[in-house]
Formats: sequence, structure tokens, C-alpha cells
Amino acid sequence: TNRMAVKGVLVTLSEDPILSGVALQALRAKPGIELGELQEKWLPLVLEAEDDAASKELVKWIEGLDGVYFLDTVFASVGQGDPEEEFEVENPK
Repeated sequence: TNRMAVKGVLVTLSEDPILSGVALQALRAKPGIELGELQEKWLPLVLEAEDDAASKELVKWIEGLDGVYFLDTVFASVGQGDPEEEFEVENPK
């Protein structure tokens, strides 16, 4: 069974526009990352990975980017792949 890992994180970018621009380019190009709307220097991201270990590797990769000042995890879930399946309730007969 595939245990998809989904995280919501908030990245604080460097105030240096060159560094933050390089980080944004790298984040946009990396598979498994969905970028939210940039608010000043804060960027919300949704990370999707095959499992928890892959998710942790993705977080380490983001933290290692020049231009990323801080990363805060605001949501984490390890599920079966389709988030909607997590919340389905079968009606007992």
C-alpha cells in the first residue's frame, strides 16, 4: 500500500532579492512541490512525497537552498495516496 506523505510548510525567504529569486526558481522546478502565493518574504508550500522518508529528504533539500532562511512545518499527514480516501466513512449495513 502506498503511504503518500503530504506536508504544508511555510518558507521564509531571504530579503536579498537575488537569493530569494534563485530559491523560487529551484522550488518551481522541483517535482512534488506546489507553491502558494508569495506574501512579502513568506511562501506557503505543499509537499507531496512517496513516503515520510522522502518527505524529510525534500524538507532537507529546501532548507539547504540559498535564499531559504527558515522552514516551518504547519501540517503533516501520511495517508494512502488519495487524501479524499482518508475521510471516507463506510455506512454500516
